[in-house]
Amino acid sequence: MVQGRPQPRDLAVGARHGGRLPGVQEALRGQYYEVYYERLVADPENELRKLCDFIGEEYDDAMAEPSRVASVAVPERKVWHELTHGAVTSERVGSWQQRLKPGEIGLCEAIMARQLEARGYEVVGDHQVSIKRRYKYLRHAMKDTMRRSRRSWNVQLDKLRRPTALASAITVAQPVVGAQRESHEAAAPK
Repeated sequence: MVQGRPQPRDLAVGARHGGRLPGVQEALRGQYYEVYYERLVADPENELRKLCDFIGEEYDDAMAEPSRVASVAVPERKVWHELTHGAVTSERVGSWQQRLKPGEIGLCEAIMARQLEARGYEVVGDHQVSIKRRYKYLRHAMKDTMRRSRRSWNVQLDKLRRPTALASAITVAQPVVGAQRESHEAAAPK
């Protein structure tokens, strides 16, 4: 934090940690809106109206019926969006229980238990996760974090390497005109 105000990076870290860092929940209040998939598909109009109100946009009925605009908005080549062409339905709520393997569910619950519980989701904990599997995940997550940090540092270093307008004005010979020439020549060593 700088001068007592949370910075965007601090807020992002706080959001990832479920707002458990000191002062983050207060700082984040009103800065983001959480959309719950289960509520969205159960009552799309109501949930989208609340979202539109939050971001200051006007609600349109087509928002709750993506199938009306899917033929124009979603190209045919994007087959992973095929459900966009149908009606909004809650049929897929909880489908992760059939689509994920027990070890994958266990790993998700082990890693995200606090965040899930903080948002009202039940963490069953029925699936054991081996130490080897946790280590493999943590090693991959650490590499990913390091890669993102390295990329961020490189961006910052590139910004520092670029000449600023002031540096360019100081180091590049600038033409001197009119009255400035006379004062410049008078100040020049002889």
